[in-house]
Amino acid sequence: MLQEAADKNVPLFERMKFLSIFSANLDEFFRVRYPAVIALGRLHEKTRIKASIEITEDIAEKIQQEVNLQLDFFGNILTQEIIPALKNNGIVFYYNNTILPEHIREVKEIFLTYVLSFIQPIFLEGVSNQAFMPENNQLYFVVTLKELNHGTLKQAIVNIPSGKLNRFLLYRHRMANNM
Repeated sequence: MLQEAADKNVPLFERMKFLSIFSANLDEFFRVRYPAVIALGRLHEKTRIKASIEITEDIAEKIQQEVNLQLDFFGNILTQEIIPALKNNGIVFYYNNTILPEHIREVKEIFLTYVLSFIQPIFLEGVSNQAFMPENNQLYFVVTLKELNHGTLKQAIVNIPSGKLNRFLLYRHRMANNM
């Protein structure tokens, strides 16, 4: 996937799709397959020998090193090639930057229309009638909030609706004379 995303002969939108597929595959790997790697790494040497598993090195560490290399490659393709090419084509791709004032209204509209209904934050502290029961193969975001008046820290978990929303949203800017 990353090789296709790096290929400048592939159309720009397709290159973005390949980055998206790589990212989705990586999410799936860490949710589904990586726990088995960790479990194998925790087996005692005798158990591994009996099971004919000849693991003598830290597989999880090797996997993490390879993933880091791939993520560096991913980041370079995205930041050094894709985002500048999008900008050259008049397309704004928000990545680690502040939303431009002229886009704030539309970004709010997109969030309220497409995203908000899928997000269900749950506060972890105090008495709550919302018990948190994480589901398999779901992504969650842990948020630490600080109260302005008291400085008290609170924890909340926000579900990431990755199964319900696409990674990219195509949204065409409405021109003032078309409204």
